[in-house]
Formats: sequence, C-alpha cells, structure tokens
Amino acid sequence: TLLLDYYDYPEEVHALHRAVLDTELKLLRRAAREVQPDGYMISDDLGSQTSLMMGPALFREFIKPYFAELWGLCRELDIDPWLHTCGNVTAIIGDLIECGLRVLHPIQKRTMDWDAVAEKWKGKIAFWVGMDVQDTLSNGTPEEVRQEVRLMRDTFDSPEGGFLYAAGNGIVGG
Repeated sequence: TLLLDYYDYPEEVHALHRAVLDTELKLLRRAAREVQPDGYMISDDLGSQTSLMMGPALFREFIKPYFAELWGLCRELDIDPWLHTCGNVTAIIGDLIECGLRVLHPIQKRTMDWDAVAEKWKGKIAFWVGMDVQDTLSNGTPEEVRQEVRLMRDTFDSPEGGFLYAAGNGIVGG
C-alpha cells in the first residue's frame, strides 16, 4: 500500500524517506572514513518493464530531494554516486543527473530505447549498460551475444568514456 500512502499520508512518507536517508548518510560517512571508496552504490528499483512505478511528479516530490542530499554528500566526499534501478526510468534520467548521479545501472534492453537514451544523455552520465538477460543471454547463440555486446559498445561508448558492460540483472542458469 506504500504507493497509495504517497497520496493518503504524504507527511508520513516523507518521514519514512527522511529516516532511510539519515541511515544512508551515516553509512556513507562511515564508508568514507573507514574505506575511502571511489564509488557508493544504492539500489532503488523505480521502474517497471514499460515505465516508472510512479509518475515523474511524485518522484520529484518524494524521492528526488533525498537522492540530491545523499549524492551531494557523495560529491563533497569525492565519491561517485551509483544507482541500480530496474525498469524504464527514461523519464527521470535528467533528474537523476541533476541530483549528482554519476553511474546509472542498468540501461535495460526491451524496457528502454537504447538509442534515445544514448543520444540524449551520453557524455553526461556513465552508463552501466545491461546485457539482455531476459532474452539474448538466455536464448541467444554465442554470436548473438557477441553482436549485442558490440551494439552496447557502439551505442554507449564515447571518447569521454562513461560506459561499463554488465548484465541487465542477475544471470541465472538455464
């Protein structure tokens, strides 16, 4: 019922996000102090196979400010913020960049238009592009997998860098 709570109990939802953020800030400060990481990754699935789980306006009101605060601290500490979020988050990639995000995982085939995402955002963020685990990796021939890896490289790599190969999600046995 959490998605309904955004409408019915917005103050309580903000309090929940604040509590989660306060914990995350403590963890980030501790990581910075104890291990001096180059990157700090959080996981927050925001998308479904076709779109965001909530509209962009709700994201901007309830989640974006907390990402901005967390990733702002990352940047102050010279740590690159990374986000794993499944699904089609195309509508908020610009918001994520505004918040200070440096690496987005994954850019999932069949949920997002790779060409449109690369055209609009390449050079502004690093893409940890997801190999298609739903079809190509599980059903494709070795040559089809090679072709997809080349397509990922050709679509997202740039002279500035900003491209990492990866599975779109967990790789499971067939």
